Amino acid sequence: MKSYADFNGIRHDDGDKIIGFNRMKAHVVWMGDIDVCMDLYIIRLKYRDGTYKDIRTYCECGTSRELSGDQEKEEFFVKRLFGENGLFVKEGRNDYIFLGGIDKSINRDKYRFSRFNKADNGKILQQIVDEYLSEKVFPNLTFKNMNEDFDLLNMSYFYHSGNEDMEDVFKEGLRSRFARGGSKGFASLGSTFYPSNLEINNLYDSVRQYGNSVNRGHHVFILRIPNLYRGSVDSKGQLYPPLPTHRLIDYSTGDCYIIPEIIYGMYDTDTGILHRNPNYKSKYDSAGLVYDEETAEAVLCRNEFDWYKFMESRRDIPYSQLLKRDRDYGVFNDICKLYGIQQNVSNTNIRK
Repeated sequence: MKSYADFNGIRHDDGDKIIGFNRMKAHVVWMGDIDVCMDLYIIRLKYRDGTYKDIRTYCECGTSRELSGDQEKEEFFVKRLFGENGLFVKEGRNDYIFLGGIDKSINRDKYRFSRFNKADNGKILQQIVDEYLSEKVFPNLTFKNMNEDFDLLNMSYFYHSGNEDMEDVFKEGLRSRFARGGSKGFASLGSTFYPSNLEINNLYDSVRQYGNSVNRGHHVFILRIPNLYRGSVDSKGQLYPPLPTHRLIDYSTGDCYIIPEIIYGMYDTDTGILHRNPNYKSKYDSAGLVYDEETAEAVLCRNEFDWYKFMESRRDIPYSQLLKRDRDYGVFNDICKLYGIQQNVSNTNIRK
């Protein structure tokens, strides 16, 4: 087995080859049974030759808010990793690095890194992170089936376990079990799928770990959707409107299907085989579809009320009616142009 220090190809002396970086907060990690949580940030390094490499880093919660400028962020997230005194050398690995936090408590004008602060149980934070990594993370890494499709920075991954037939799901989509469970009346993605573990280094290991927690014989279906499709604003202020993901069949019951175009594949817990969905498409025809509740809530929190009202206008309308209206009025034409999507106007396979 490779060592943890070399599996992602980053060297401690790569600092002079890096021309930029991006960071994404993945989620909050609770470590052990004690009241200690960390922010997990994925740092994407951009090299002079145009390649990209990712590093997972842990920080004390709220650390990033203490960093006011780009220079401070670069010093904290990048410069502390490289060089003879960098954490790559000290930690003996170049992924899953604990960066600590910034502690102003000693002197308001002085910053110091708080990797060695003590938790309530008397253990220093560095020790807590090391124990968490050795017990929860590293045993699940096999360094096999590495694949570029596991893009943690730009994609969201969700898992669903069940006994649905693989071919039916790949062709027709996955039926949502509690479609109208949400307060806004939208199809609920969260009631059917669960977020993947972004700490795992590749898709196979991540879905395998999830599969180990479900009933034997169940299938694990993988949802893979570009983050932009859920709506965002880039650094230039360009709005990327969210795209809908569900085909609403019966508005009286909320019965709907998550479209097969965003179902990436299925992991068989018995055989350990990951089957790819031949109908998966990173760009799909969004005409006639409805939004999931999680996307609607996210848009509402960003105060994009026009889009939220547009989403509300689409609920409780079956797929066949929405599809006809969308194509008659060209509702998604501009959005599809933005995403480079070619709408299939000749599609007649419409669910009633």
